Amino acid sequence: AYLYGLSPADAPQIKEIHCMVLVPQIGTHKDFKLPKKMPDEKTHPALKGLEFIGVIHTQPEEKKYLPPEDVVMANNLKVDWDLSLNVVINCAFTQGSCYLNAYRFTEKAIKWVKGVGGAITPATDMKQYNTQCYNRAQLLLSKKFLGFFLVPDDGVWNYNMMGVRWSNTLDYKLVVGRPLEFFAPKHRPMHFIAFSESKDDEDTYAVDIQDAFH
Repeated sequence: AYLYGLSPADAPQIKEIHCMVLVPQIGTHKDFKLPKKMPDEKTHPALKGLEFIGVIHTQPEEKKYLPPEDVVMANNLKVDWDLSLNVVINCAFTQGSCYLNAYRFTEKAIKWVKGVGGAITPATDMKQYNTQCYNRAQLLLSKKFLGFFLVPDDGVWNYNMMGVRWSNTLDYKLVVGRPLEFFAPKHRPMHFIAFSESKDDEDTYAVDIQDAFH
């Protein structure tokens, strides 16, 4: 999700996250893809006056470093990434716990990602990507204020189970709402179609069998 927020009047060095924007996306346990279109106050007036803070994404296990795929992702966004402000937050769900880690890129990370052509391939030289490419950012959790979500107006943000419908040029409109679950029915309509067809086949097969006792 994209993160948007503001600094409190008495602490300009702090950024409070007010909004998380879930746009149509597709991904794996290693990386994810987002549309070229970036949210702004034109896509929803609730973003007016808010700053782009960064990106938050999940991963299957906690890592003690910033994955290089995150640098590639940020480089491909249609936004001016501020090295002193913008962050990537990794959220790892492990058994019985949840870990949050925030990172900021350095100039070396930007130089590295430009040098590899903005993409990681089997031929990419990873030796130049190291701990000098990022710094940890301080992350504080608070219950003092409530934020909100912006989601696509049709509710669908997870295209993993209908990848043929996803494109990086996908257009979308946003509304304030609660994100659907990852496995929500709207995110996997083909599963229900396949189930319905298999059920019809079972019914057809059943009427073709004669009951020998009646």
